[in-house]
Amino acid sequence: MLHNYNDEQHYKCQLDIRIKRQKDTHEVEFFDGMRLKPETLPKGKHMYHTRHSDKDMSQPVTITPEGVAITVNFCGTIVTDTPLQVNEETKLMFVSWI
Repeated sequence: MLHNYNDEQHYKCQLDIRIKRQKDTHEVEFFDGMRLKPETLPKGKHMYHTRHSDKDMSQPVTITPEGVAITVNFCGTIVTDTPLQVNEETKLMFVSWI
């Protein structure tokens, strides 16, 4: 099921992520377990899907490029104000709930 960005604010939390091989830590909006409709994002926002591991379903471990959907082990949707530099399935090195 796809959800609207603005209708689902109560499912949103803040997350700090560090992407493998990148020095910056990114503060992002994280929609836990939710797939958002891209057309409902405000202008200038960027959306990425995350995957959890087979062993631990509690936090994202990989992130996909914009426009790439995840079907297996979907964890949630990340929304940012600035684009992230990720490839086919980039590993997240650090995830922290704010």
